[in-house]
Amino acid sequence: MNQVTCRCPLGFTGSRCETNIDDCASRPCLNAGTCVDGVNNFTCRCPLGFTSNDCSEHRNPCDRFPCLNGGACYAHFTGPICKCSPGFMGNNCEYPLPTEKEDVSPALVAAITLGLIMLSMLVCAAVHILRQLRRSRERTCSCLSAVFI
Repeated sequence: MNQVTCRCPLGFTGSRCETNIDDCASRPCLNAGTCVDGVNNFTCRCPLGFTSNDCSEHRNPCDRFPCLNGGACYAHFTGPICKCSPGFMGNNCEYPLPTEKEDVSPALVAAITLGLIMLSMLVCAAVHILRQLRRSRERTCSCLSAVFI
């Protein structure tokens, strides 16, 4: 009997080359990378902070994620996060925080205060004048024979 032997292409095995070789069996992905098997190859899906074909190179996720306006970048398992400087907000600290506008200027406060003082002085003067007029009317006599003592 003649026995036929198959010569399998790369990535396959079996008597008829029917089985794809599991290229992930050797666990080629480092640093908790996930291996995805292909035909005579594999691909590593690297966790945050690692890169390269086998996830062996450490990479700071903040290198390509700049925080603006003096914000600080922190690597988090969900991705880079910016801690913004006081006065800024946003994913990259790109927006200034809204500030309350000072509606009343110091000059306006001084003018109002001075106006109230002057108004108070006018009211006091008017009250004083009215009292003087009332007193002078009380001293006036309507009869001709009256004598002031």
